[in-house]
Parts: sequence; structure tokens; C-alpha cells
Amino acid sequence: MASRPDPSPTAPLLWAIGLFALIWIAGLGIRPVSVPDEARYGAIASEMIERGDWVALRLGGFHWLEKPPLAIWGIAGSMGVLGENAFAIRLPSALAGLLAGICAGWVAARATGRRNMLPLVIAVQATTVGPIVLGTVAITDGMFAGALALTMATWFGAVTSTGRHRLAWLVATGVAAGLAFLCKGFLAFAIPAVAATAHLAMTRRWRELLLLPWLPILVACLVLLPWAIEIHRREPRFWAFFIEHVHLKRALRPEGIHHPEPWWLYVALLPPLGLFWTLLWPKAIGGLRNCGDWNDGTLHLLAWLACPLVILSASSGKLPTYTLPLFPPLSALIAMGLLRAHEAGRIRIGPPERVARMLLLAAAATALLFALFGTDWTPVPTLWTSHAALRWLLVAAALAAWAAIDRWTAGAPDACRWLLRTATAPAIALACVPFLFTDAIVRGPRNPWPLLAAAHGPLASADTVISTAPLAHAVIWETRRRDVLVTGWPGEFDGGMQPREDLDRLVPTERLVETIRNGLAAGSGRRVALVSPERDSATEAIVALPPAHERLEHEGVLVLVWQSP
Repeated sequence: MASRPDPSPTAPLLWAIGLFALIWIAGLGIRPVSVPDEARYGAIASEMIERGDWVALRLGGFHWLEKPPLAIWGIAGSMGVLGENAFAIRLPSALAGLLAGICAGWVAARATGRRNMLPLVIAVQATTVGPIVLGTVAITDGMFAGALALTMATWFGAVTSTGRHRLAWLVATGVAAGLAFLCKGFLAFAIPAVAATAHLAMTRRWRELLLLPWLPILVACLVLLPWAIEIHRREPRFWAFFIEHVHLKRALRPEGIHHPEPWWLYVALLPPLGLFWTLLWPKAIGGLRNCGDWNDGTLHLLAWLACPLVILSASSGKLPTYTLPLFPPLSALIAMGLLRAHEAGRIRIGPPERVARMLLLAAAATALLFALFGTDWTPVPTLWTSHAALRWLLVAAALAAWAAIDRWTAGAPDACRWLLRTATAPAIALACVPFLFTDAIVRGPRNPWPLLAAAHGPLASADTVISTAPLAHAVIWETRRRDVLVTGWPGEFDGGMQPREDLDRLVPTERLVETIRNGLAAGSGRRVALVSPERDSATEAIVALPPAHERLEHEGVLVLVWQSP
């Protein structure tokens, strides 16, 4: 099928970026910082700014060897401009999601010769549930997915160019791969290498397969070299820990926090994380069949999607956030397939779509009833104890808007506007999600912030602060203390290669009472604080101590403070 004239993509691009800003950016600061992940990276970035050390990472004074520093640099830079808050620490991940969508959209536009593919891919990426949920969290995976997308896009630019343009694209690929390594490690090399090999092998470009990778490899090593040398000089244990523990052990023999899972986990996760576009996958696949002039780009995107899926599935250690690199190529394939299917007349609005619209309106009416009369008269549990009526009104309005925009979509005059309107239909509902987190999600040890804010004074003034590992990240973030002791199972605070000064700050449960007594005996008026879940081995151990002088409790989390005479 020959490429048809393509109008200016400016208006669709602004529309797609507006969708992204509405869904990904507007609500970033609404929900509380998650524990332990976001509290961990926020605390590390805060300490980086405080110490002025951008090479050797610290978490509450503990040596932290888990990751290279680029993602922390991004969070620290955002915090330096916007302050130490939830919005600031999440913004780099969200912007990396936009970068990933732009890169995948550029590949689709270059492969098809259709400039409007760029905003369409961004719109699909912006309204896919998986990237929205996982990509707006302050973790390294979102920024890694953005850097990896940049690597794959620049590589496609190289294999579709010649002469000096190819040379420039290869250099850019090496720079992007080096940045991706600084986010996550050796996956930044493994995934592009396997995907590029698969793409060139499928298109029988054996000479390019032998010649092209060397320049990007050299450039990537040059990008890494200054930091690699400096981190070895500052932290001689880093490379041994990073290669053996973070990569080999977690991939081959995961346990505990290393998340052992079956090989099929990501295959099972993709359909639910791909909503709401999952329902249109069959039509997209039909549109990509016999794609002819789009074949090279389609194969590149398929390799970009399939190879990370295979590599990540082969590793025994798995997390849902590891799927983030899969969504940019998936979004591009969906947009390409649906655009072609619509232009071929294979997409028609029929009874199923009308039934779905009626269901949305029925759900909106139900939510409106809940807003007016509550849920006590129904089997629906109480989801929110505050502002429940307003939240149900928000749900009703979002669902009604979804149905109205879906009806508007049916009258789109061309494939581009049909796809943009299809992406827009659930946008308001998706944007409302941060305002609708239920009490069950944000209460308890997952949200210790109300208690820690109330206990800020006692924790800041205590001579010794002890915390269980899962809550220690939050204590460090709230108090900015760099001397917190960790009791019970140490988790990441003991990776097996910590220096003596770090190990001395780990307090086994059987030594907890002794440590508290020693802290109180060190002088008159000494104060020792313990932060722990209410039901924990730490709270079981302290029954041997006299009652605490101060006791603060909220949603299953305790702060206990003892004071010597």
C-alpha cells in the first residue's frame, strides 16, 4: 500500500502531548510516596544533594551499591528545582515515559513515511494502563525504559541511513546505550544487542550485523569510562557486587527481595497491563499482515518487543516494572496496525461498541447514586472514609465523559483522528485514578507518613533511632538522619559486601533489647526510638523492656520512645 499524503502533525502532536500531561503529569504529587521504593530513591537523591557526592551513593549513611547513578541524578536534579516532594521524585520517570513514546513514534514515522505516526504512538503509550501505573513511580525502570527506547530508535536511524548520517546515528546509539547502562546495568547492552541481531538476521543484512555494532560499543564504553573508573576508586567493592549479586545471583538464584517468579509471568502480565488497547490487538495484528512497505520497521519493532520479553522471562528474578521497556514498541505496533486497518475499512462501529457505551453510562449512573445515597444499602464495601461522595461524583463524571467521547469517536472523518479520539476517550478516567486510591491501598505500613510527620520531633531529637528495614527508608526520608539503625531482616541494607561501619548498624532481633538498653545507659536523659509495624518480631522482642515513655500509633505502625532517667 503506497503512502498517502500526510497533513501536518503539529495539531495531533500537541493533542497527544496534552493527553500525556493530563494523565501522567497532572496527578504526580497526589498519592503519598510509596514505601520502600520511592522513599529509597528519594532518600538517596536527598543525601546526594546534601553530600555533594554524585558518584558514591548512600542510603541513610549506608553504602548503596545496587544501581548506577543516572536515575538518581535525574531525581536529585528534579528535587533541586522543585523541592523534596512526591511530584519532584516522580517527574523524571514520567518524562522518560514521554521520551520512550517519542522514540517509538519516531521509529514508526520513519518506517511508514507517515509523520502523523509520532503523535499516534505517543497517544497510545500515554493511555495504556501498564506504563501509566508503573511509569509514574520514582524507580529506575522508567528511566531505563526511556534510555533503552532512545538506543533502539537511534539504532534504527543507523540501519536505515548511509554515509555520514549513518556514522552520526551510530555515535548517538553508543551514547544512548551508555546512558541506559548508567540507569540499570548490563541489560542496556544485552537487550539492544539481541534485538539488533534478530532484526538484521530476519532481513538478511549479515554484513551490517558484522560491521555496525563496533562503533556504538566503543562510544558506550567511552561514555561509561569516567564514572566506571571513579566508582572503582571510591567504592572498590562496587563492580564485584554489581556483577555477581545484582546481575548473576538475581537472574539465576533469586530469593527474598530478589523476586523469584515463573518464566511465563510477563506473558501473562502484558494483556492486563496493555489495557485498554488489548481489546484492539486482534485488529492491529490484522492491519500489520502483509504490511509490505512497512516491513522493515515492523520487524525492528517486533525484535524490540520480543527480545526483551525473552531475556527478562529467562531471568528468575522478576517484577512487573521490568515490563516497561516492552510498551514503546508495542504502542508503535498497535498504532501502525490500527491506522492501516482503519484505512482498509476493517474497523467498523457496531453493536459491541454501542453496548460498551451503554455499560459505561450505566456505571456512571450507579456511581452517581453512590455519591447521592452512599453505599451502605449495597454490597459495595466502603472504599473511602473521607470525601467519598465527591470521589463517586468524579467517577460518574469520568465514565460519562468516556461514553460521550467514544460516541464522538464514531464520527471521525479519517483514521488519524479516529485513533486520537479512541485514545482520548478513557483519558479523563485515567487522569482521575490518583484521586481515587482506596483507603485499603494507602493505609498501614505502605503509608506511614502521617505517623512519621506526627513523630518528627521525637525522632529528630532521639539519640538513637532504630527501624525495621521496610520502614527505614521512610524514616530516613522523613528525618534526614544518616545514623538510623536497622533491626530484624536487613534486606538491601546488607547485600553481603558492606563495610564494617555498615554492619555495625544492623541490629539482629535477638540483640534489639540489649541495643536499646545500651543506648539508654550511655548517659542521663538519653532517648532511644523504635519504628516498627505493630505486628513484627521487633515489637515481640521489646516486651522485656519497661513501657515506652512515648507511644504513637497509626494504621498498624508504631513509634516508641524510651528515655533514661
